Amino acid sequence: MNILFYTSFNERSIAIESAVCYFLNKGDNVFFVTTCSKGSIHNVLEEKGVRCFGTDSIKASHFSNISFLISFCKKHQISIIHSHLQLPNFYSSIARFFIKSQLLTVRHNSDVVQLYGTKKEIMIEKLINKLSPRIIAISDKVKKQLLDVEGVKSDKIYRIN
Repeated sequence: MNILFYTSFNERSIAIESAVCYFLNKGDNVFFVTTCSKGSIHNVLEEKGVRCFGTDSIKASHFSNISFLISFCKKHQISIIHSHLQLPNFYSSIARFFIKSQLLTVRHNSDVVQLYGTKKEIMIEKLINKLSPRIIAISDKVKKQLLDVEGVKSDKIYRIN
């Protein structure tokens, strides 16, 4: 199986590195793509045999990021996209309509966007909630926020630690 971890940061992360190692140990092909340039996490994962890419989307449009993701998934026959953080979740929730890959969006923030986000960020969260087939909530507080405040259907939310 070809699995893509897609995020917007290039620093090390125990959560991402642990998940990647789990799938590597199962014998899956793992890819790691960020919406920014390569960083320390890319170096660590490449040493473990992960194919890593940085896209430096700071200068790129939303459309070009979505187009890149569609092309990447088709080229590498990605089976599952594990996206993490707002913009990768947004891009992948739109791209999924043009590819065969299954999508898991990970939500780790509970109410920070509602409390401190711009209108644009709040709108993006609403679109992600609507378009994502599955949302992984990493805590009870995140799940409660998604259900009670943002109105996401319970059958769409998967609670994991």
